[in-house]
Amino acid sequence: MRIGDEQVATTTDSQTPTLSYATSQVGEQPLTITAEITVTTVSNGSPPNPITQTVTVSDTRTVQVYELSPHAYTTRYPDGTHGLAVHQPQPWHGFTLTADGTHRVRGVWRYYTARDPRWDRLAVSRASGTATRVSSVRPLSVGAFPAQIGPRAVPVRDGPTLTAVWGVTNPTPAARLPSNISVGVVTSEYTRSYGLAIRDETLHPETVQIRGVVRGVSAPLTAVTPAERPIRKPNLSVRLTDTTGSEATIRVTLRDPQTGAPIRLAESRPATPIADDGPAGTLQINGEPIRLGPNGTATRTIAEPGLYSVRFEPASWRTTSPAYVAASDSVRWHPLGTVAGWLQLLETVIWGAVPIAVAWIAGRQLGHLIAGESPP
Repeated sequence: MRIGDEQVATTTDSQTPTLSYATSQVGEQPLTITAEITVTTVSNGSPPNPITQTVTVSDTRTVQVYELSPHAYTTRYPDGTHGLAVHQPQPWHGFTLTADGTHRVRGVWRYYTARDPRWDRLAVSRASGTATRVSSVRPLSVGAFPAQIGPRAVPVRDGPTLTAVWGVTNPTPAARLPSNISVGVVTSEYTRSYGLAIRDETLHPETVQIRGVVRGVSAPLTAVTPAERPIRKPNLSVRLTDTTGSEATIRVTLRDPQTGAPIRLAESRPATPIADDGPAGTLQINGEPIRLGPNGTATRTIAEPGLYSVRFEPASWRTTSPAYVAASDSVRWHPLGTVAGWLQLLETVIWGAVPIAVAWIAGRQLGHLIAGESPP
């Protein structure tokens, strides 16, 4: 057997050989299988007269050499749970977390086995002519398809939590499957699961195995050298400044808890295969976005009394380093919560009461005049 110009396997004395091989070739290559069939016949006469004939047959197909070259990232959340993200450029099956495979994560791919109907009948050639007969050998092949059930983590209840699936969006391949194949293929657009991320209470890197879609192709996580991403709880503070009787200013500060450096929502991300995994971080006051300045602060002037809640939603830990968890804080403002507010209220009451007092005095005087009484 040859892949490209490389001889990768050979065997003898077998009508149904099993070829184990390894190759240094990559990408699209011609795969050539060559079989040399030797038949020896011996006559029943005396002395025997053996006759040996040899026929060499060969077939070449274009194949894509499958490579498992994953990138892995790990983190530890502030609550002690672990995060693991794996990205593989070519389609892959998923990964197992335990040595016995009880805890595992599967991508979108499922598999079916089918025969090639071209092998149902064989052509038999003799000197007298060619005939066909039913074949006693019907080779099977395995096909992968995107399943409706989609990516899954097992066990469902007490196993790992699947937190993200990312990849390229493709149309359904349902129309391209043979008519005699009935499987649970997706019927609409689907995401090819190039990347999978989980969150789990425990993670033992020495037992994690990353598995490809080709049987027997796997790689231990320890051989991938996963990159550790720190994840922290940010310092988010909200306070009132420049309060008056009619308005106030909310000042929001967002900083790293270890370095004190400002957290910039739109800062450049590390160059990784998963750099586009998910949106950038956001900061909002009562659902409305605000923009942080270079020093990690933002201000908003308010005039309506009430509760103002600030929410920080970070970008994925898989795309930033260091990464952060979500945080929130709130502040309440009312004009009567300040001395200036009370003074303004008093001024408003006074100015509002003057016209009422003038009208009341004028009305009283007018009533006395009408009644013929002298004014008091």
